[in-house]
Order: sequence, then structure tokens, then C-alpha cells
Amino acid sequence: MAPREIPAETLLARLPLFQALDKATLARLAAATTRHAFKRGDPVFRRGERLGGLYVIVYGQGAW
Repeated sequence: MAPREIPAETLLARLPLFQALDKATLARLAAATTRHAFKRGDPVFRRGERLGGLYVIVYGQGAW
């Protein structure tokens, strides 16, 4: 069974980091998100790589 897709605004609103934001700000932030799907074992990013954003894992888990 495929994971259920959660709207970005709903997901962000549930995260403690973003709970204090008003609806308009959450909507702008959600509009700027990009979804990515990774296969088990695929790297999300590599050590030393310059990152330009924040990653939120919705389903699964990350490993070091």
C-alpha cells in the first residue's frame, strides 16, 4: 500500500518548528516546498554537501 500524500501546508502546521506561524505564512512556505521520493538506501544529501533548504522525512527514516 502506497503512503497517503499529506498536503504540505497540513504537514508543516503539525511540526513544532512551524506551529507558531499564521495560516498565510504557512501557505507561502508550503507553496515553496518540493516533494522528493527516495528509494531505500538512496542518499538525501552527502556529508560536506552545501544545502539550500530543510528536509522533512514524512515516511521512513534517515540513517547516518
